[in-house]
Order: sequence, then C-alpha cells, then structure tokens
Amino acid sequence: MRRLLLALASGILQFFAFPPIGWWWTAPIGVAALLLAVRGAAPGRAALVGLACGWAFFLPLLHWLTVLGWDAWLALALVIAGWYAGMGLALSVVADLRWWPLAVPVVWVLQEWLRSRFPWGGLGWGRLAFGQPDSPLTGWVSLGGAPLLTAAVALAGCLLVFALQSWRAAAGAVAGLVGLTLVGSLVYPVTTSEKPPSTSRIAVIQGNVPQPGIDFLGRPLAVLSNHQQTTIELAAAVRLGDEPQPDAVIWPENSADIDPVERPEARELVESAAVAIDAPILVGTVRSVPPDRAANVGLVWDPVAGPTDAYVKQHPVPFGEFLPLRPLLSRIITRFDRVPRDFIAGQEPGVLTVGPAVIADVICFEISNDEIVRTGVREGGRAVVVQTNNATYATTAQPEQQFDISRLRARETGREVLVAATTGVTAMITPTGEWTALPQLESGWINRDVSLRDSWTPAVQFGGLIDGVASLLGAVMIGIGLWGRRRRRAVER
Repeated sequence: MRRLLLALASGILQFFAFPPIGWWWTAPIGVAALLLAVRGAAPGRAALVGLACGWAFFLPLLHWLTVLGWDAWLALALVIAGWYAGMGLALSVVADLRWWPLAVPVVWVLQEWLRSRFPWGGLGWGRLAFGQPDSPLTGWVSLGGAPLLTAAVALAGCLLVFALQSWRAAAGAVAGLVGLTLVGSLVYPVTTSEKPPSTSRIAVIQGNVPQPGIDFLGRPLAVLSNHQQTTIELAAAVRLGDEPQPDAVIWPENSADIDPVERPEARELVESAAVAIDAPILVGTVRSVPPDRAANVGLVWDPVAGPTDAYVKQHPVPFGEFLPLRPLLSRIITRFDRVPRDFIAGQEPGVLTVGPAVIADVICFEISNDEIVRTGVREGGRAVVVQTNNATYATTAQPEQQFDISRLRARETGREVLVAATTGVTAMITPTGEWTALPQLESGWINRDVSLRDSWTPAVQFGGLIDGVASLLGAVMIGIGLWGRRRRRAVER
C-alpha cells in the first residue's frame, strides 16, 4: 500500500508542474516519490507501481481529450501509461547501482525518447522538461534541449532521495541542487556566432472561430472569413498610421477551412487579405492528395504571385489526422467517421520564405517534436513559427500546455517563436523567455519587430547527439543493473 500511495502521489505531483496549475517545483518531488516507490520492489510490483504513477499523471494531464469523448481520454491515458510501467521496472533495476543518481536521469530520458516515437509516431506530451518554462532549471534546455532539461529535473529528484540517507548525503545533495539551479538560472541562449540579428516586422493573426469545440468550423468559409476580416482591420489600422506596415503575416493552422488553391471563393478571401495588407501571408489549410488522402499545409500566399511555397506537416496526429488499424477500428467505433481520409506525412523541413523572413514552420503538436523543430532551425529557419488550431480544446488546459512547450523552444533554439492560433494562445516569445500574448477566444493581432537569427545554440547543434547518447546510456544502465541482479542471485545460490 505504501508503494501504491507513493506512486499515485508521484503522478499527481508531476501533473501539478503543468497547466492549469503550473507548479514547476513539484516535478522533481514527483520523481523522488516514484524512486522511493520502486526501490527494492520485485519486478512485477515495480511495473505495477510505474503503471499506477502513469495513470495518476496522464489522466489529469490529458483531461482535455474529454472534448472528443471520455473513451478517447481513458484509452489514450491508460495506454500511454504503459511506458511508465516499463520505466518503473527499469528504475527498480538501476536503483541498485552504485551511481544510481546518474542512472535514473538517463533512464527517464530513454523512456521519453521511446514514448515520443512509438507507437504510430508517439506522444511527447508530458515530458518532464515541458513543465519547466519558469523553473530555475530552464537554462539547461539551451545547452542540450528538452532531453537535458528532463535529465536535470530527474537528477534534482534523485538528489532529494539521496538527501534522506544521511546528514553528509544531505549536504552533498544541497550542493548538487545549488549547482543545478545556478546553471539553469544563469544560462541564457548561448550561440555559436556573434553576428547581430536582423529584424523584420511580422504580424500574427488570431481570427477566432464561430464556436469552440469539436464542431469549431461552423459554416464553410466562416473561419477563413474571420481571419480575412481581422487582417483587413489590421490593414486599415496601418493606413491610419495606428500600426506600422508588416513585412509578413502569419495565419494559424486551418485558418483557411477550404483550400484556396482549388476553390475560387476561398482564393478570393485570401487574395483580398494579402492585397489589403500588402504583404505575403502564411496560411494554414488542408489540401487534397489524390486519390483519397489529404495534407495539412502551411501555404505562403503572395499578394501578387499567389501561392509560392508550402510546408506539409511531417507528423500527422494518430486518430486525429490518420487512423491506425483503419479496417478494424472504423467498424468498431463509428466516431472515426470524422476521420474519413488519412493525412500524408511531409518529407521536408518547414523552412519557408515569407517576405524578407526565412522561418521554420511547425504545425500544432509538432512543437513537441525535438527533431522537427531542431531540423527547421538547422536548415535555415531564422525564427520559429507555430501554426496551430486549438479551437477544439478551447477553455481546456491544452492551449496553455502547448504554449509552455513553445516558450521552452524559444530558449532552446535561441530563436523568436511566433505562435498563430485560431482561438489562442497566439503569442510572440523572445529567446530569453519574455512573451506577448492575445486573450483567448477573441480576434486580434500582434504586430512587432522580430529578430531573425542565424546562430545556433548548443541544443540546436548537439541536441540530437545528446538525446541519442543519453538514451543509449539509459539502456546500458538497465543492462548493467540486470547483469548485477543476475550475478547476485547466482552468488546467493
């Protein structure tokens, strides 16, 4: 019973680090509670303890999925908690090692690496790092990306457990925590170049939707009309001298609810907005891919030339943009009729030229994917743009949870991050973490100078290597722990 209570407390404490609560300091305490729960446990019990922790974490974290249905929420939370069952078993193994405070963080990174990729592309939501945008440890993200920040949080939890062993251990743990905090607090995005950034004035538009929720689109062209009208209002403010002329405009994902390339009525609305503002617009739309598929696209629309460039979302969302096991599941669950066709996965990074700005475009949940964000910057993106449609989950914690990830990406990449959302959170975030945001569920814009940078942080340059090495070390530590257990059993016999 003690182990179960600790596991449940661990999951709840980890959840408290994320919106809607946002107490970053509960995450390392949650790590410590899970360690205490699994230490000395038999393999089966350790796995069950980990599973209980995962349920206590993911059920409240993903509660916003109830918008789609209670069954969707319960199914995803219960399945994804299986990774915590495996981690509980792994932590019980490495807890026997002499250097367990260093083994636990890399095992945690390994779990997040696997969970972010499998099955069907994985789910990176709820990584330890993503609950730390306001933490004294945040600076670690610019040194090694989200994996290194996760490791720092897990190490802090290990030091809390280590402090319980003796007064001498407590002194060492305090010194370690101070060191972690100093590095995390004092490190701001360190870059590989002293070349000063250039600037470009960019406007991000939040046009709102007819109604939040699963049926946010309303009548055809309603969402597009909202974004066109908001852009025309900005253009009027520019003509009056109340707003400076933007060089580029960013619209959200699904801002053109009908394909403006194929449909004249949609094209007319996009063109009129681009001509009125006299700047190219990055539009979000869905395009048909013959014979029976679709693509989630960021489309650059020039006021003179029309569509000039496009990015196809690389990481479609399972069960939202494509249906795994379609022949089976579509017969069992009729709600999947809402996903009548599968979206293709784009094969190229989202490096787009929008007016004078070269940006790295990511769409919605892709902001949680390290590789997609990092590659977009490495391939030439001088600012990061997040096109997202959170209208389905408006009034839930999902937009704020996603926004916290965007804030971390700004620190990680040393780039300004521009978030264009249909209903919010629409924002501009600097590399040092300052941000300006619009109220949710209102139309409006942010129009200001954006710094365009060419330099790389260590996280951009080495983040993939750090992630891979840490995950490999996690697997090695598990192997060493298993070997040690087998050896001890042989000696006991």
